[in-house]
Amino acid sequence: MKSLTNQPVRFHYETVAIEGMQVGVIQIDQQTRPLYLKKDYGKLAKERVYVRRGSSTDPTRPATLEEIAQMRMDDAIPPVHLLIPKAEDGYEPANNVLEKRIEFPFTVRSLQFGCDPNASGTGGSSRISVYIRSAATGEKRQILAENALLPKGQSLMDATPLLVENPYGNALDLIGVDLVCAGWSVEGLFAHMTLAGSII
Repeated sequence: MKSLTNQPVRFHYETVAIEGMQVGVIQIDQQTRPLYLKKDYGKLAKERVYVRRGSSTDPTRPATLEEIAQMRMDDAIPPVHLLIPKAEDGYEPANNVLEKRIEFPFTVRSLQFGCDPNASGTGGSSRISVYIRSAATGEKRQILAENALLPKGQSLMDATPLLVENPYGNALDLIGVDLVCAGWSVEGLFAHMTLAGSII
């Protein structure tokens, strides 16, 4: 892989047990873009940057110069990490709402949530809703297609596929998460989001 692309692609592979089956999980780290091939590979051409638009990637429509410039701008945006720490008595409150003000127009590009994988408590299922609260009106707009559910015993979930189309906000809007855990000692419940700048 290192010899094919302009820079190494950082990723991790692990197997997890789900309902008695071993499933392979590939996690690609957030990294500097653009990434492109140094030489042709199958149907993919060298020195072209391919992008996903909607639900598919069309090899005949590589990224434009404007899209590549936007990638570099987006990669400079720090991720949003909202964490609910463990309470001193070891009990997580049933309902936890956290918000963070975003200083620029933005789109939520990815969303993960979970619990501390080193948690010592008994754990329990948890769910998350994500919303954008308008700085001008205070109105909340849900940006998950449905509440995402993290089953008991699972430490991390990628909820990106549940984001609605165009989950965007204006400058000074707040990104908010409502994290609900159903169990005792669900430690370190968190939501992790990467944002892209957008022109609204």
